[in-house]
Amino acid sequence: MYRNRKPGRPRPATRPKAHDTSALGLGLVINDAALFFPFKELAKGEPSFEYDLGGQRITIHYNNAAPTAWAEDSSGKLLTGVLVYDANWQRFYPESKMFRAGE
Repeated sequence: MYRNRKPGRPRPATRPKAHDTSALGLGLVINDAALFFPFKELAKGEPSFEYDLGGQRITIHYNNAAPTAWAEDSSGKLLTGVLVYDANWQRFYPESKMFRAGE
């Protein structure tokens, strides 16, 4: 569980209670178009909105209380996406664009 703990040292007294989500977001790839939706940008707008990606109209949903996000196609079918940190997304999709609220 604590793989970064040096042998012979005690475990931490408490486990972290919060998870750093400042760089977390939703990554989507549709028709070879990759886009990363950072949670911090999604939090600036409406909880649901439509967006064009890869020639397809999709709906992005964001729940700040969870925090989580997901995408649906125009018929309401859940699309395959991944919740990921921005640096990791960029490693897999270096040409990916980043969503910015209001653009």
